[in-house]
Amino acid sequence: MRLTYVKVVEEIPPYLVVTLDGEKYGLGDDDGFIYTSCDMDAIYECGDDDYFVIVLEKDGKYGFFFDESHYIEPTYDAFILDANGDIHLKLDGVYGIIEADGTEFREVSQEESLLDK
Repeated sequence: MRLTYVKVVEEIPPYLVVTLDGEKYGLGDDDGFIYTSCDMDAIYECGDDDYFVIVLEKDGKYGFFFDESHYIEPTYDAFILDANGDIHLKLDGVYGIIEADGTEFREVSQEESLLDK
């Protein structure tokens, strides 16, 4: 989707966090393309120079943006990013891990997860 008249509130290179109303946010680029809906409560990066993910937060749930063609809507209750860039998740008491590139999800036990420790 391409929108004009949005305000850029932050840069997460090569992406821009944008807003239409100053209260909800979306993720776009310098060319004016918007990759997520502009109804997120917050958008921020999590991690370090080696591994990071762009987090999408909406209504107390978390999702993740990996690239222009791959993102996960905010549906998870909790998350933590490990030292390898894998995302440990929790949804309705079920634990899982998404690989660092966002391509593979696997369910794990609570003991295997870094959450709730």
